[in-house]
Amino acid sequence: MKKKKIFNIDIIFTIYMIAATIFTIMQVVDFEVIIEGLKGNGSASPTQFIQIVLALIFSSILITIIKNIFIIIIYIGIKIGTKMYKKERLSQNDFQQTKDYYRDILQGYSPATLSFIDNFEIEYPSTIIATLLQLDKNNLIKMKEGLIEKNLNVKTEDIKLEENEKYILDKISNNKIKIKDEELKEKIIKDALEKGLIENIENGKEKRKKKLFKSIIIMFITLGICFVITNSMGNVNISGGILPIILFLILIISLIVFIGYPFVLVTSYITYIAKNQNCPYVRTKKGEEINKKLEGLKIYLKDYSNLQDKKESEVTIWEEYLVYSVLFNQNTKIIEKYKQNIEIEQ
Repeated sequence: MKKKKIFNIDIIFTIYMIAATIFTIMQVVDFEVIIEGLKGNGSASPTQFIQIVLALIFSSILITIIKNIFIIIIYIGIKIGTKMYKKERLSQNDFQQTKDYYRDILQGYSPATLSFIDNFEIEYPSTIIATLLQLDKNNLIKMKEGLIEKNLNVKTEDIKLEENEKYILDKISNNKIKIKDEELKEKIIKDALEKGLIENIENGKEKRKKKLFKSIIIMFITLGICFVITNSMGNVNISGGILPIILFLILIISLIVFIGYPFVLVTSYITYIAKNQNCPYVRTKKGEEINKKLEGLKIYLKDYSNLQDKKESEVTIWEEYLVYSVLFNQNTKIIEKYKQNIEIEQ
């Protein structure tokens, strides 16, 4: 189940910077002078007046950036840490706009396991209904017009099922499926681990600690460099030509970079580690290959099939293709028909 974001850090940061810039403009700009200039009472020409106003706005933005440099650094660090977290899980293939088509059925993997390695979340109700269709295909249950019944004549021992499929099958009672979110997630993770599709990221915990320790050392070293640069600025004469001014600007930019880089590094790793506490798993090489095929299959079914119009009774004809169309939220008719049968406990 996807959790709704309580806030969007990009929106909050943008609103804050706009508000801070407006506040700086109100402090820096003399609005009485501007009003006089608009009336034409000032000594400057209209062109000069516009240039002065633009210069004031630009300087206000620059002052805002300097005053909020650590806020900006923290924001950049959080964004980099989040990108590291996503890149480690979602890989480059997930971000490609064009993907290769894949037409073959992914044999030996349950719908729920495939859904989890896709985005490390459980999609409700599509994952459950896709699993039910798979159980129907294996003749373990019967789905018809919003009704779900177990087939007591078939032994589950005769069919190889994953733990999450057994769990969902066991939870069917009186036309309802009562699922506990954490229990199902535990089963799915266990299945994905046994299939070799994911691994616990804790295996690389020591490596991340070493990187964080190195970044802290770099931070203190660069702060020392910044101290030296700051002291050396007093010897720079900016009144004698363009070269000293250029040198002064280079020193200012270097100062910002030297301060910013280590803090961004530390913030990004703190963000990365904090996010990993919620889902300490990444795909293995095998998991990446399966997910790449899954993405190709998703695009193929979307572009070249009309499975969105098929009924659950046609699962014997379309088999896993129909199961996947529900898993990918392409066949919304079946989802709408059976979502009322599912109860999720958090």
